[in-house]
Amino acid sequence: MDDIDPCQNMGAPQVNETKALEILAHFYNLHPGQLVKLDGYNTCNFLCKYGDLTQFLVLKIYSFRQSKLEGFLSSQASLYKDISSILPDLTQTVIKPVIEQNVYDSICYYDLGGTDNPDDMKNGIMVMTYLHGALLSDCLPYKECVLLDLGKQIGYLSVKLQNINVKYYKEHRNHIWDPKNVLFVEKFLHSEPNIERKAILHNFLLKYRNEYLPFIKNNCREGIIHSDTNANNILLDQETKSKVVGILDFEDSCMSYIVFELANLIMYAFTYTHDIENDDLDFIGRCLLQGFFKNQPLIENEMNILYEAIQARFVQSLILSIRSAQLEPGNATYVLHSYETGWKAFLRFRSLSKEPLIKSWMQLGNE
Repeated sequence: MDDIDPCQNMGAPQVNETKALEILAHFYNLHPGQLVKLDGYNTCNFLCKYGDLTQFLVLKIYSFRQSKLEGFLSSQASLYKDISSILPDLTQTVIKPVIEQNVYDSICYYDLGGTDNPDDMKNGIMVMTYLHGALLSDCLPYKECVLLDLGKQIGYLSVKLQNINVKYYKEHRNHIWDPKNVLFVEKFLHSEPNIERKAILHNFLLKYRNEYLPFIKNNCREGIIHSDTNANNILLDQETKSKVVGILDFEDSCMSYIVFELANLIMYAFTYTHDIENDDLDFIGRCLLQGFFKNQPLIENEMNILYEAIQARFVQSLILSIRSAQLEPGNATYVLHSYETGWKAFLRFRSLSKEPLIKSWMQLGNE
């Protein structure tokens, strides 16, 4: 990692509708009849409705830091191209710009400030196809069939990701959102204002360094993971809301360990659950695992560390969220809501005893 704060300039760029229309006209010769701003953690996103307002595209404007990372955006374009060819019904396709100036690998670079800045002051821009569906986050409480299908589809995605040869992921292993790199956030622990919470995070990081990470490195399979399968990145069919029809947002995909794909999926399902205090987390985890195992079963050592891998994502997310909220006040409301919800889910999960939980899940995986 370099000395730059990885949370600095990671917030979504502040872009108004006028500027978005200017970008679409300049690079894509698109003149949508309506723009709808979408939520985003580190990208500014617009739903573009054009034609008779029944045709849709998505405009993504990346954070300044993402845009400066060497090879990051071009690897994103390559990844989307490969994934859309393998899973055309579940993933988005990148739209090619109509001009060549300031365009590299289908990524456009634009100075949002409107001044004659050098190239490194420009933000990366991508336009993608739009997938129709209902966000999983709007379809709570979870149906059993949804959890099973979600696990199955993410397991299938995991298998397919291992067949993709994206050079960037093999050369750049310091992704701040890679769960194996949870120790990168230790230097931001001071951002947590609550003493009790800080102690919980500190104790976990200590064990992660001395016990969990060495075990993972020596006993688990490496592989590319999506790494951000939260409920805002999963689409269900509009009619019955019982089947996964879309997987969005590969910005945090990285070369990590396969166990973290399932760990992240379970962690986010717990965080977005309908009733954190009362929902059956064991049941949610069992359904996701059962579906995941249909395509990507974990080996025994991966199951043995799954409980800690889930906690690692919680810790990583909580520390980076509070840090980001402090550095990017304009995005603080969105981030802090997830932060408080995340703490509730984290504490609830920690209250579950590992031994009976993993035993139950392992028996299910062996069926």
